[in-house]
Amino acid sequence: MDISLEAQERKSQGTSDSKRLRRIDSLIPGVVYGGKGEPKSISITDKALRKVSENESFFSQIINLKVDGGSERVVLKELQRHPYRPFFIHADFQRIREDVKLTISIPVHFLNADTCKGVKQQGGVVSYDLTEIEISCLPKDLPAFIELDLIDLELNQILHMSDLTLPEGVEAVALAQDKDGDHDLPVVRVMTPRIAEEEEDEIEEAVEGEGEGEEGVEGEEAAESSEEEKDK
Repeated sequence: MDISLEAQERKSQGTSDSKRLRRIDSLIPGVVYGGKGEPKSISITDKALRKVSENESFFSQIINLKVDGGSERVVLKELQRHPYRPFFIHADFQRIREDVKLTISIPVHFLNADTCKGVKQQGGVVSYDLTEIEISCLPKDLPAFIELDLIDLELNQILHMSDLTLPEGVEAVALAQDKDGDHDLPVVRVMTPRIAEEEEDEIEEAVEGEGEGEEGVEGEEAAESSEEEKDK
């Protein structure tokens, strides 16, 4: 089912106008491009964008974008957030054509993660390498998500992208471009608790290291620079 989102066409453009929209009018600037139409600058209420973004499907399904009485079928290509403040900065939407394949990332839903053999019988823990995959298909074939049943997954076993069952007409972009088998990435595995904890610690340390120095003035400058690029 398509998701609906209300927007208004935005006549004025530029960094100062975008700042006014966000800070005074609580509107988020955006752009619609692609298809047979010309690029169109739009604005969306912060409230409406927050509400629809709570739905997982907003990021991977077709959106019925209603602009000043008209309607366009689009997909979200980018939703930019402020680096450390809880608000959106900009939204990009791409028009779709029913006869042209689209490329989009969709979520992977894991079934029986807590009851698979590797966890229930062998004491392991599930570790997720990928929670979404990039696919290519016609709009009519776009699935809401891909399911992967883990019930038979055992300790130290890994499931790769090639283990996913994709609907007819849908292909994984990485595998379609994979000639040497180098892009058949791991999706999920069952690990011993000790190894899983060590990996989590390494990830946390890496994230903390990347976050140092990003707040304050540097973070603000990064946000403003990004806003200027979007609004040009």
